[in-house]
Amino acid sequence: ILVAFSSGNKPLDSDYLKIDQKTKRIKELMASLSKAMSDDQEQSILTNLIDQHRLFLSNYYDMLHELELNGLASAKELLVEQVEPSRLKLLAEGAHLLDQEKQRIQTRQIAAAQELEKLQQLIAAIFLLAILLGSFIAFKIWRSIVNPLAILEASAREIASGNYDNKVPPTKT
Repeated sequence: ILVAFSSGNKPLDSDYLKIDQKTKRIKELMASLSKAMSDDQEQSILTNLIDQHRLFLSNYYDMLHELELNGLASAKELLVEQVEPSRLKLLAEGAHLLDQEKQRIQTRQIAAAQELEKLQQLIAAIFLLAILLGSFIAFKIWRSIVNPLAILEASAREIASGNYDNKVPPTKT
């Protein structure tokens, strides 16, 4: 808007409309963040951010009024003395909030990675147990088939060697 005035053009209503739309969108985002944040520290930071945003808007609108009432030189003075410092504080609060969110996300990622590692270990243990149990069952089934056959084979050899008195003992299978 200052650029438009410095070039001799008056800002259009659409310029003010864009500012109002952006302001509305920022307020919606902050309200959404406020609902999503459960931590008191995050709420405090967000409250500071909202306060800084209000201060910035107030200073910005004061500059616009000064621009329309007293001209470019007076508006530039307000820009330098009030608007820019409040904008920088607003950006600093926003960065602080983002840093807090980044730390919270990283903490959740670490916790999720640890949980995933525990789950992988549990799956590996279950897999190993399943292999051992399967091997044990296979061994038992193998013995229940092979042992009677071995006894039958031994009895058959006795009979083949001429010992007809040899009886094949009964088995469980």
